[in-house]
Formats: sequence, structure tokens, C-alpha cells
Amino acid sequence: MGIATDLIYIILAALVGGMVAHTLRQPLIFGYILAGVMVGPYTGGVTVQQVDDIKMLAEIGIALLLFAIGLEFSLSDLRRLAKISFIATPLQVVICALGGYLVAFAFGMPPQDAIWFGSAVSLSSTMVVVKVLEARKTLDSSIGRLGVAVLVAQDLAVVPIMLIVPQLTQESIGLEPLAVALGKSALFLALILVAGNRFLPRFFRFIARRDSKELLFLATLGVAFGTGAAFHEMGFSFALGAFVAGMLLSETDFRQQAHSDVSGLRDLFALIFFASVGMLFDPQFFAAHASTIVPLAATIVALKAVVIGAVVLMFGSAPGAAVSVGAGLSQVGEFAFVIGGAGVALGHFSGESFSLLLSVTLLSMAVTPMLFAVANYVVRRAKAAE
Repeated sequence: MGIATDLIYIILAALVGGMVAHTLRQPLIFGYILAGVMVGPYTGGVTVQQVDDIKMLAEIGIALLLFAIGLEFSLSDLRRLAKISFIATPLQVVICALGGYLVAFAFGMPPQDAIWFGSAVSLSSTMVVVKVLEARKTLDSSIGRLGVAVLVAQDLAVVPIMLIVPQLTQESIGLEPLAVALGKSALFLALILVAGNRFLPRFFRFIARRDSKELLFLATLGVAFGTGAAFHEMGFSFALGAFVAGMLLSETDFRQQAHSDVSGLRDLFALIFFASVGMLFDPQFFAAHASTIVPLAATIVALKAVVIGAVVLMFGSAPGAAVSVGAGLSQVGEFAFVIGGAGVALGHFSGESFSLLLSVTLLSMAVTPMLFAVANYVVRRAKAAE
């Protein structure tokens, strides 16, 4: 049955993992990652065979999640948080990338590997943070929206990172191709925003007059995935395009219907995403390098928590919000797999350093719920002491 069999294994393993997580009073994402470990290639027993196909489905999960967030995150929200999105977050990414480089170098990585490592760990995980916020019922809070604004700006930063880092690890740096690529990307983003505001409301009114829920559902998916594909062709991430589509659709009267249409699919593909993350975990490599992985992950998480919290505070957020956002976004994100994989493909990032990056990423993701809980406890105690 091919991939159908793999999906059955994943869903059954996720049921078991989800029950374990619920029993331990942990978010379900912990159970989904555990499910991926159970059916992954490194643990024996029942093993998923079509790993590359599962990874492709996981990308759809990220896109649907960001599309749903975009439906709740209007252009007015983006303008209100413009300083955080377009000034504070780029500053945070640069500082974290530099700090990550210094940490990796201190842990013995060659300079070239350390550049790729630092760039990869500078970004946080949209999927993990949003699911934890949803579980805590704080996604629509001021802290949740602030966190989402930072995460979306970080996703935008993937484009310059993928353009700049390969140049930094080559003998000569070509600035002209870099400038042309960034200019094209900015022009494309502006065109999408303008065209979407003019086209989408008319298009959905046209579909709604057909009085067909199926057509409206297909139109919603078509806009989400079509915009994502267009962004991908221009060098952006597929998921970022889906977010922009959702944000544009949030300005229409069809936001609630679109959100209802994609919610079930979003949850299913989110499960697949977290299972795919668990499949990357190699227990033998982790055990052999635990003395490096654990302190390296702890250092990166602490570095990001301090930098993100300080930058958010510096740009006008309350101290409590800065603590919560800093701790909550201190994990390494899923784009680390993309950035690190690109470095390996170019021959600029060694296989061992990439394995360390994967282990650090997975460990930092796993402790995210605990970090949110700790931050919440610290904020409550600080308020009580006032």
C-alpha cells in the first residue's frame, strides 16, 4: 500500500503517543514526536518506508497551520507590530546567528560549519510555538500575537539567510546577485499584497454565488496552496506564501468559513509534521554525543531566550511579555533542517555537524512546553511580589 501504510502506522503510533503525553500532562505534540521516534528508521520494529513523501506531507502541515494563523492575523495587526516584525526581529536573527556561530566554534566546530550552524539556530519553530500556544489557549492573547509577529518575520528572514550564508562560506562573495535576488523578492511580495487585496474578495464572492460548499473549500485550498507555490518559485518558503494568503483572506467576509474548512486538515497534517520530526531522532547518535548535545542545546536555548526577550523589551513590550516570548521562542525551528541540508548539499557543512544540529533542534523543541510553563511561573511570581 506504500504511503497509505505509512500513514496508518503514523496515526496509530500518534494515538499511543498522544495517550502517553496526555497521561503525563504534556501537550499532544510531545506524543506526536514520540510517535515519529517509534516508527522512525533508527528504532527498529515497524518502520515508515516512504520517509521523503512523509516530509512533503509535513510541509503541507506547516503551510495549513500558517494559513490558519494568517486568517486570524490581519494586515492591521502586521502594521501595528511593524517595529517588532521589521526592525526588532531582523536584529534578533543577526545577533542569534552571530551568537550561535561563537557557541558552535567554542564547542569545536570548524569556522565554516559554525557559520551554517549559527544561521540555522537563529530561527524559531512556528509549528511548535503555535501548537503550544493553542494548547495553553493563549494564541489570541497579546503575547500570542506578539510571538506570531516575531515568527512570521523570522520566516521572511529565511530568504536572505539562504542567499547570504552560501556566499559567506565561499572564497569570493558576489554582492550583485544577492542584491538582485533580494530586490526581486521584495517586488514580488509587494505585488502579491496589492493583487490579493483587489482580487481575492471578488473571487470568493464569485465562488459563493455558486452556492457550493465543495467549491468554496476547493477555492480556499487553491488560494492557500497556489500562493504558497508562487512564493516557493520566488525563493520564499511555501508556508510563508500560505500565511500571506490567509492574511489577505482575513480581510474578506469568508474568513470564518475558510478557517472551518481547513481546521481538520490542519490538525491531521500537523500530526504528520511532528511525527516526521521524531523520525529524524537517532537514539544511538544522541547517546554517543550526549555530553556535547545537551550543553550545546542548553547554551543555544539560553542565548536565544535572552536575546529575543531583550530585543522585544527594547522595542516597547512589557517585561512579562518579553520573558514569555523570549522563553517560548528559544527553541530551534524547523527551517534549521532546510538551512543545514542546503549546507550539506553544497559541501559547506559536514555530516557530523548536521547531525548535531538535528539533535539540538529536536531537544530544544521537546522542552518548549516546559519553557513556556517556567516563564509563566516566573511572570506570576514577579507580579505577586510587586
